[in-house]
Amino acid sequence: MGTLATLHVRISKLNIFLDIDGVLCPPSMTARDGGAYCHFTRFETIMRDFQKWKIVISSGLRERFDLNQLRSKFSDDIAARIVGVTPVIGMSISQCRQHEIERYLLNTNQALLPWIALDDIATQFANGLSNLVLCDMATGLDDCIEMELRAKLTAYELAFPQHVAMTPIPGTVYSDSWNG
Repeated sequence: MGTLATLHVRISKLNIFLDIDGVLCPPSMTARDGGAYCHFTRFETIMRDFQKWKIVISSGLRERFDLNQLRSKFSDDIAARIVGVTPVIGMSISQCRQHEIERYLLNTNQALLPWIALDDIATQFANGLSNLVLCDMATGLDDCIEMELRAKLTAYELAFPQHVAMTPIPGTVYSDSWNG
């Protein structure tokens, strides 16, 4: 039996799955701010500091607005990094937001790549999921969550440098680099 050679792949995408309501727009602050999305600027500032990350909308708003309408809520530079929306599989499925994210990753051939979810509903994810940055829906992306998100984004960038060694799965055809 022969040994498998190590394959080096180039990771060019790190995905953050973004919920909007409750994260960028907490209900308690909406009333106080006259309906404004009070944490958009904070989120955009964070994302500007982490240029490797692409944004995928996992918010329920994706069911009411198309991708271009969702992008229009963001500054041009951030909107350009919004690469898609997760599929809708239905709230009746346990941990549906996590399943929608996993389906998106499978559908886009990114199932093995790192990702982070920024959300405010814990029941939509498996308990103890390390990929989740969980906001309190009453406060959203506040100072504490910003620090947690920045720490996690940094940790993932350090853990997944430009090239990652993988052992190929027998019978699977790979190219020598991935530019997804």
